[in-house]
Amino acid sequence: MFTTNSNSNSIDPAMILIVEDDNDLAELISMHLTFQGHDVVRVTSLELARKRLDSTSFDLIVLDRGLEDGDGMQLCHELRQQQNWLPVLILTARDSEKDRVEGLESGADDYLTKPFSVLEFQARVRAMLRRKNHMADSSSANSVDTDNPP
Repeated sequence: MFTTNSNSNSIDPAMILIVEDDNDLAELISMHLTFQGHDVVRVTSLELARKRLDSTSFDLIVLDRGLEDGDGMQLCHELRQQQNWLPVLILTARDSEKDRVEGLESGADDYLTKPFSVLEFQARVRAMLRRKNHMADSSSANSVDTDNPP
């Protein structure tokens, strides 16, 4: 029998950027993320995503590949070149093995193809945010306090 600890699904509210040009889909995932307590910003293009990334601190990006002004994978690649390790979940209709491998190789942390299960999407978001929070906790625990040595 599978049981879960209620604390394992508890994630601090996050600021999430959705880059998706399908308004109905963007609304659906925005609604589910907001219901889970997250703050969501939606944009429809790479250009708008870059502007928002320059002005706002995000915890996660949900990124489509097939946008009017280019492939979302390019934005992911740009972030990694800038040493920006913001978690990226690619959500796309491009479902071939080659597409999935290219997406992950571009620096994406996860790759989910459309159509998708909302429950699986939510679980993947929680997993990515848990990893991000764990990495932040680990790095702060490992940092040296030079002002107050032991």
